[in-house]
Amino acid sequence: MGHASSIALGLALENKNRKVVCLDGDAALLMHMGALSMVSNLDVPNFMHVVLNNGAHESVGGQPSAGMKLDFTTIAQGAGYQTIGHPVVAREEIIDAVQNLIEGDKAAFIDVRIKKGLSSKLPPLNIPSHLELINGFMNELKKK
Repeated sequence: MGHASSIALGLALENKNRKVVCLDGDAALLMHMGALSMVSNLDVPNFMHVVLNNGAHESVGGQPSAGMKLDFTTIAQGAGYQTIGHPVVAREEIIDAVQNLIEGDKAAFIDVRIKKGLSSKLPPLNIPSHLELINGFMNELKKK
């Protein structure tokens, strides 16, 4: 859990010609909030940090987090991100936020408020080989 934004930021720095979108959780962001400040020192307009904020540590049991009580958008703005100024909830708001931020001149941040709970409709992950996933990811990164 965590460090997704640091890894994605590194990918954005190394691949300036590609858009890099980080999907992060609110609890993971809380645990690694210091990583937000890195964008204030870096030129990464190709980096978009999207926080899926459900107010819970969903992946490890659903314990409550403080995610819904914090203004991540203001924190991200203070750390150097471009934002739309508020969290988003509806599908249309998410689309508008992405469209408004995707071509910006600095890193972008969106706080997406979502419901807690995992869908029973999600199929199980079928991962035949972790090595295959790693190699596929590394091969994709080689593409410029």
